[in-house]
Amino acid sequence: MPSDLEMGQASLEDGHYAKALKLFNRVLEQSPEQADQALFFIGVVYASPRYEDASYQKALDALQRLSKEYPKSGRHEEADRMVMLLRELVAKDKKNQTLKTQIEALETQIRQMKAVDLDIEEKRRRMQTGN
Repeated sequence: MPSDLEMGQASLEDGHYAKALKLFNRVLEQSPEQADQALFFIGVVYASPRYEDASYQKALDALQRLSKEYPKSGRHEEADRMVMLLRELVAKDKKNQTLKTQIEALETQIRQMKAVDLDIEEKRRRMQTGN
């Protein structure tokens, strides 16, 4: 019978991310000798853009934990490379969110300025027509 780690890997390959995550978390809790592998694959699941609950920050947390707690792991170097990439992605996500917020604020200001402009134009027309 395949182990939870193997079933998690198969689920991940089949695109069943939530199931894979559940299996990897069970490995993390119940099989300390495979915890480094579980953390690695938890990071992979969260980093996957196809996973509906993907989170670069959660992926980063899992992979940093692997590097910190299991420095002799066979996944250590690969995890470190992924950490570098994920840090960039997290920073870019934060910057994009800041820019989106600024865009929304500017769009609101534009709408308000258009309303003021229309109001001024209406008052001009009234003054010209004597109403």
